[in-house]
Amino acid sequence: MIWKNINFLKLNYLTIVKGWYYKLIKKNLNIISYNILQQAIVRKSFCDNCPLNTNGWCDSSKEAEDIHGEIVVGCGCELEAKQLTPESFCPRLLWTEMLSEQDWNNYIIKVNNYYITNYKENYVTNEEDINLINILLNGTENNDKQLS
Repeated sequence: MIWKNINFLKLNYLTIVKGWYYKLIKKNLNIISYNILQQAIVRKSFCDNCPLNTNGWCDSSKEAEDIHGEIVVGCGCELEAKQLTPESFCPRLLWTEMLSEQDWNNYIIKVNNYYITNYKENYVTNEEDINLINILLNGTENNDKQLS
């Protein structure tokens, strides 16, 4: 039973209602901000293989270790609604706090720059590589052309 160990007196009902609002209204009407959707996808990636996940619910009848090695139980929440709510947290403490739109955009730029910079710095072309690429692309060797 998904809601086996829930203490209903300690639930944050406002956050639960907000999660369902985000899922049922804002997401379906396509009025939820893109940065929240992206961060919810990151949160979902943690939930997909979580031992507390039972058919898209954080099962309160199950136990697992949090990031500190403590045993915790699932919260009983529907995961998609919870993942979309910025102030929600994972019982296993696997999620980070959602970033503001500007902070999220800066983070994405930083990640992209990291991969772009590493790609350019670590990739060296030589004539053998260029010939191999030309063979793959054109089916023939072309020693006169070089990639820039």
